[in-house]
Amino acid sequence: MVNFRTNRGRCIIDEENLYLSSSWTGLFKRYLEGGIVGKVAFASLFALPFVLLLNLSTGNISPFLDGILIGSILGGTLLASILLINYFRNFSYDRVIPKDSINKVKVVEGTEGLSQPRFIVKFEKNGEIRNRYIYMPSKLLSYGKEEFNKAQEILKDEGFELEE
Repeated sequence: MVNFRTNRGRCIIDEENLYLSSSWTGLFKRYLEGGIVGKVAFASLFALPFVLLLNLSTGNISPFLDGILIGSILGGTLLASILLINYFRNFSYDRVIPKDSINKVKVVEGTEGLSQPRFIVKFEKNGEIRNRYIYMPSKLLSYGKEEFNKAQEILKDEGFELEE
């Protein structure tokens, strides 16, 4: 059984299956492990509530609430759009994928600073080809590039066809 870190957890590969475990605490843990860039990203998650509480205590909160409302509407619309697009592109959220159903694994390097490196696992389920993202830690984190290279080696050693 081999495994490697992902963005929010681990990918575990045994003789029969590929397992994906993830959690939000795993994501926070990755940020804290990732050097100064990760620590700044983690700290920024708490900046907005702190600013809101600070302004609430002074009684000047209205401009922030308008911004939060607009941001929530735009963010919700973006999230719904992404989920809908992924549905029509046959993306799956399966956490267990049988190894013998995997056709190939596409390697996406990502653009440093803009997108994360990831793998797209193409597998067959119920007679149709499905896709599953495996997001890797950002290359901006201290261990990101090393972990991405390690994951590629593990996938090759396990006999998966990697497509660049």
